[in-house]
Amino acid sequence: MPKHQGQEISPAEKLKSIPDLSYYWLDLPKFRSNVQRFLAAFQRYYPRTKIAYSCKTNYLPTLIQAAYQLGCLAEVVSATEYDIAKRVGIKPQDIIYNGPVKSASSLLNAFHEGAQVHIDSVTEAHLAAKLLSEHTGPEITLGIRCTFPIDGNTNSQFGLDPTDEQARQAIHTLLNAPRVRSAGVHAHFSTRERSIASFRERTEKLLHWAETLIPPKQLAFIDVGGGFFGPMPASLQASFGIEIPSYEDYAEAVAGTLKRKFGNDGPELIIEPGAALVADVMGFCTEIVALKRSHGRVHGIVAGSLQNLRPTGRSTAPLPYHYEPALERNDAIAAHDAKIMGNTCMETDVLLDGFQGSLAVGDRFYFSNMGAYSWVFKPPFIAPAPAIYCIDDEPPITLVRRAETAEDMLATFYYKRNDCYKRSDE
Repeated sequence: MPKHQGQEISPAEKLKSIPDLSYYWLDLPKFRSNVQRFLAAFQRYYPRTKIAYSCKTNYLPTLIQAAYQLGCLAEVVSATEYDIAKRVGIKPQDIIYNGPVKSASSLLNAFHEGAQVHIDSVTEAHLAAKLLSEHTGPEITLGIRCTFPIDGNTNSQFGLDPTDEQARQAIHTLLNAPRVRSAGVHAHFSTRERSIASFRERTEKLLHWAETLIPPKQLAFIDVGGGFFGPMPASLQASFGIEIPSYEDYAEAVAGTLKRKFGNDGPELIIEPGAALVADVMGFCTEIVALKRSHGRVHGIVAGSLQNLRPTGRSTAPLPYHYEPALERNDAIAAHDAKIMGNTCMETDVLLDGFQGSLAVGDRFYFSNMGAYSWVFKPPFIAPAPAIYCIDDEPPITLVRRAETAEDMLATFYYKRNDCYKRSDE
């Protein structure tokens, strides 16, 4: 369970007008700054660099639109995300359609609309070649997602193994299919260290396989995927036990490698950051709604849940937060080893364990670094999802997603609607 880690910079002054007992907030100017700084770092080495924002990390329409307005592409990994991107205003030709499962109809639609499709398997390569041969439409650019060892023995289960003869034959057939104008190679790995060395190795191996698999006149891009660290509070950095690379460190390893290979006239470099751009631009606020003593310990019960903070349950890193006492604290209780409990009636729903200070109903906790894989993972368990508010330059606060209701939770179910059902024993 997360232990008490001390205070972070308070967002409470900007958010004090929000009455909700729990909610997420988005700092949109910080997101724009992250995008601009990340891209600038890479373009200093290799001007032909584009960001494809990883929509799965956080598909809040406000974020997808803000990234697009700054010149980013949208990287999606399902037909649903593809549809979301289009619905919020992304042109299909500015979408990278990635992911391991693509139906024939979704592939055909993406080809027809001019999206950039990245092929993930031999089966998908054969299907794509068949569809391109049977249907007319615009010329397209394809991506070949590759998997290979990095960091000694780290492999991805996604993509084609370019050392496999069957995969290479499928790639060759696909690249010679009708309508394929150009192509590129792509890889994405998730390693805990996210080290500079692993990104340099990833880039060098992609360059090797680009030369091996794709004719020079057909090579359009190198896509190194995502998995970058981004800005984070010092307390969170310390939990990793390693030095966290900066945007500039990653840029030198990746874009610098392309610069040394091609100068400024090589294929386009595509990077797919998600958490590196969005992790530190959202937070979660929750308020103490009840207090009690149990077995010698003070328990503060909040309106939110650990599922709002860590819906996957995988991370054990400390949770950066700011604690803001209520203005009126008549019922305050001194606490030396308090538990801050969530709303789900689950014994594991403990947001903080070991809080020291005093607690009162109305006190608020502001947890930071909630932008990546937080609300997008949150199931409608016990309580519906809370609202999301946006801090921007003007106006100060806007609602970008309302809180869900019981009606939302039931919207996809088929059931008899009746104000009064008779019980069997009546």
